[in-house]
Amino acid sequence: MGENLLEKLSPELRNRVYEDVLPEGASIVVGTMKGFDAGNGKKKAWREPALLQASKLTRYEASAMYYRGNSFVARAKLQDFKRLGAWLEHLTKRCGPELFRGLEIQVTCATWTRLPHAASLAKIFHHTGLRVQSTKKLEHARSYAGHSTLFTLAAPRRAIMTRPIDRIVRMGEQAAQKGWSKDELNRCLEEQMKELLNEKPIKKAIEDSQRRVLN
Repeated sequence: MGENLLEKLSPELRNRVYEDVLPEGASIVVGTMKGFDAGNGKKKAWREPALLQASKLTRYEASAMYYRGNSFVARAKLQDFKRLGAWLEHLTKRCGPELFRGLEIQVTCATWTRLPHAASLAKIFHHTGLRVQSTKKLEHARSYAGHSTLFTLAAPRRAIMTRPIDRIVRMGEQAAQKGWSKDELNRCLEEQMKELLNEKPIKKAIEDSQRRVLN
């Protein structure tokens, strides 16, 4: 491989290069789907800037500038949050939990039959070290603030689904505060999910949803 000339520069000059190459103050849409709305009606896949792939040093330094300098909207279906969580966990291990200037998490599609996938949301907050603090209630949303990061969990069409999802997410936060292992969290999430799925309103909603699919 060729020599990385960036690493021969002083830290100050490298920062100048990063500032010139990387976007700043932008709102960037990321997601786990092959294509998603980029905000202008067009479908566009997100990729990290090529500069972040130059070397370990530039990846570390430029990542901090890129993610702290821009706001991100992470859009995914409820069942895709496992993949989104893996990305966030890797990223916060690389750069720390105060990485993002702003991050909004949006559930683009959620149904009662997909409710068990909400456990991946709880794992995001447990595995990344991002704290969850409930702010104000919105008409069809829940907002969370973690360090300098703003998380918004966009509610699905039925606002009633925000309650069980909120309970599951809270468990991830509590598990992180209490120092639970991943295995401990998984056991508690399994118990919590069984409780939720046996609650009459939720059980009925799932049965109705399954019935509509069959019809």
